[in-house]
Amino acid sequence: MRSRPPRPPLIPRWIVISASAFVAASIIAAAGVVIASRSSAVVVPAVVGLREPDAVNSLQKAGLVAENAGTLFSNDVPRGAVISQDPSAGSTARRGAVVRIVVSAGAETISMPDVIGLAADDAMRQLQALGLVVSTQVVESQLASGTVLESFPAPGAEVRSGTPVRLSIAGQPPAASQLAQYSFVGVAVIIDPVPRGLTPDTPYEVARRLRALIEASGGKVVVTRSASATSSALADRVAAARQSTATAAVVLDVASSGPAGISIARSRVTQGVPDAVASAVASALAEGFATAGLPHRDSGQVADPILSVVACPGVRVILGSLSDQADVARFGDPDWADTVARVVYRALGRGLGRGPR
Repeated sequence: MRSRPPRPPLIPRWIVISASAFVAASIIAAAGVVIASRSSAVVVPAVVGLREPDAVNSLQKAGLVAENAGTLFSNDVPRGAVISQDPSAGSTARRGAVVRIVVSAGAETISMPDVIGLAADDAMRQLQALGLVVSTQVVESQLASGTVLESFPAPGAEVRSGTPVRLSIAGQPPAASQLAQYSFVGVAVIIDPVPRGLTPDTPYEVARRLRALIEASGGKVVVTRSASATSSALADRVAAARQSTATAAVVLDVASSGPAGISIARSRVTQGVPDAVASAVASALAEGFATAGLPHRDSGQVADPILSVVACPGVRVILGSLSDQADVARFGDPDWADTVARVVYRALGRGLGRGPR
C-alpha cells in the first residue's frame, strides 16, 4: 500500500486575517496620501498687472503667501503694480507656498539736461544716450549756425526714457526786413513779466523775446525784473514803472485758475492818457492771436497796479490758466512763446502807428 505525501501545515486563520487587514490598511493609507496631496495643491492665480495690495489679497485667497521680491523701473507698468510673479500664473503649488512678486517703481525720470549753447550734434548725442527721442528745427538766428538755441521740454523739466525732445537750432541770420517789421525808433516800452515762480518762467520768456524784437527795431525797453528774480516784490516793480518814461506798457501774466486761453485787457484812462491807443493795441492783439490760431478773449478795461502808475497807454496779456492742461503744456513750448511775442510786437507797432520799415 502506497503512503500519502505529508500535507503542508495549515496557516493559522488569524495570520490570514491579519495579513488581509494589513494590505487593506496599506491601500487605504496610500489612497489617503494621494487624496491629501491633491487637496493641498492649488492653482497659482494671475496677479501681474494688479496693484500690490490686490495681488497679495488674491494670493492669500488661493491659500498662498505673497513675498515682495523687490521693485524695478518700468515705462509700461504703473507704479505700485506687479511686473512679474514666480511661480507663474496657472501652475500648481502646495497650499501655503510662497509666490514672489516684483513691483513696478514707475518710469525712471531724469532732469532734462541743459544743452542750450552746445553744437547740435553734441546735444543730440547727449540726449539720445539718455533714451530721449530728439527732433530738431532750424530757426533764423545771428548766432553760429548749428548752435542749440532752445529745447522743449526746457532744461530742468522732468523727463523719462522715450520722451520726445525738440531742439531749436540756429540757422542763417535773418534779413533786416524779417528781423524788424516796424520802426520803434523813439519808442520806449516798459514790460512787466509778473513773477509766478514757474519753470520755465513763462511771462519772462515772452518778455525776453518781445524785448529782443523791439530793440532790434530801434526801440528802448525796460523790464521790471530780471530772469532770476522770480520773487520780485510788487513795490519794486511799481517803482521801476514810475521811474520810466515809456511810450507804451505791456504786462504779461498767467492766471492761477479760471478759463483757458489768452485774455487781453487794456488800461483804464488814468493821468489823462487817452484810451484810443490802448484800444488799438488790444484790437491788434485780438486779430494777431486769431490769425495765429491761439484761443483768446477780450476782457475790456482793467485796474492793474503797473498800468495804473505809468503815464502811457498799456495792455495786460494773461497768457493762459494754470488750471488748464493745454495752457500749461503751451507754457513750456518755445515756439508758442515766440509766436506770442511776435503778435504783441506787431500789435504795438500797429497801435502806436509805427509804419513798417
